Amino acid sequence: MNKYKNLTKKLKEVFIGFYFDEEYEEFPYIEVDETDKEVLKNRYFGIDSFPMQMNAESAYGLLDTFWDLEKDKTRYLKQEEKFLRALLLIMSYSNDMIVSDGYFHSENKKHLKKVLSRKELKYLKVIKDHIFDFKEIDFDYDAINLLMKLALRERNHLTIYMLDLEIALDINGLYSGVYLGLNGNIDIVKYICNVEGLYIRDRWNEEPYNEY
Repeated sequence: MNKYKNLTKKLKEVFIGFYFDEEYEEFPYIEVDETDKEVLKNRYFGIDSFPMQMNAESAYGLLDTFWDLEKDKTRYLKQEEKFLRALLLIMSYSNDMIVSDGYFHSENKKHLKKVLSRKELKYLKVIKDHIFDFKEIDFDYDAINLLMKLALRERNHLTIYMLDLEIALDINGLYSGVYLGLNGNIDIVKYICNVEGLYIRDRWNEEPYNEY
């Protein structure tokens, strides 16, 4: 069994019921829209800056005033730092992690220079693949920190699967989805995020999931 199939098999064994898109075997990811809605109940959450879902008529553009890296760097970085601290601290409780990274960095250095410094880019040299066991890069938190920055800045799609905790973090923009295995517990995520001034939203209770 090749590496990709072996890692995907481990993910499926922990996150039972979630639908994994395997169109590209080197980058499997959970597809919420293809997952049975009943599976999502008590197992699908979101880490956000806001306590509740905004309605469709909300002026989303106003958020750019506060959390756009190019428009207001100071405010954006302050909010980003909250997410980085919370996500990295959650990760620190796990000893068995698989990282699924949607961007192949060795082929996109020119693009990444727009959002990372030259010094920061050096830390990404250990990333050789789209999906890998965290042990493969010697638990390199500097590299993971930068992968998170890229994801929070919407330049990457990153998912951290903590197999022993049965918690997955799906990061894309200043937001992170949270998936739980059958034995996963959201309490540790809630506690850490609350300390950082972030909110945990139960996505099951939001449209369109609560229409099931």
